[in-house]
Amino acid sequence: MKKLIFINTAVLALILVSCTSDENYEFGDIIVPSEINFSAEIIGADAANPYGAGTGEVVLNATAKNALAFKYIINGVEHISPSGRLEHLFTTSGLQEYTINIVAIGTAGIQSSLVETLQVLVLYEPPEDLLMMLHLNDKRTWKMKSDGPDHFGLGPGLGDDPFSWYSASPGEKSYTGMYDDRFIFNVDVTFTHITKGTIF
Repeated sequence: MKKLIFINTAVLALILVSCTSDENYEFGDIIVPSEINFSAEIIGADAANPYGAGTGEVVLNATAKNALAFKYIINGVEHISPSGRLEHLFTTSGLQEYTINIVAIGTAGIQSSLVETLQVLVLYEPPEDLLMMLHLNDKRTWKMKSDGPDHFGLGPGLGDDPFSWYSASPGEKSYTGMYDDRFIFNVDVTFTHITKGTIF
């Protein structure tokens, strides 16, 4: 009886192997994407402000023949866009030129690419309540709060604890020369940093 079961199992295995070996999988024709077209809409751009209104917001669009999806590489970071449309926020202040690599992805992952440059203006406008706190409509002098915890630290800057990697205890960095520094903010948005001969 045991021998019979073993033989039937072996026959079943052979049938399964023979069935699966006859199946063929095809991708179809593999065609390299071609005729990549790229356009960029800089939000707020007009005749007087060709590089935008300073928000840094840009809408990127790409099309290509035989492309199934697109990938943008901006500052070394990849952004996948199935449709070719990508809303991107540039954050580096001032007028900057960026190199954008547009990759069209075709059948079986085959790719072709196009490199374009784009100039975008980013302007930062600090909130009025922050400015008021800094200068009180005249000028205000600030110093490091060295007698308290967390006056100097390191962390990812996200979540509830921005000093999760390191936090200085009161007076810990007295040897660095930063405790006698003074930071003066003026109502005319000028700034003075007094180091008293040493700087951290």
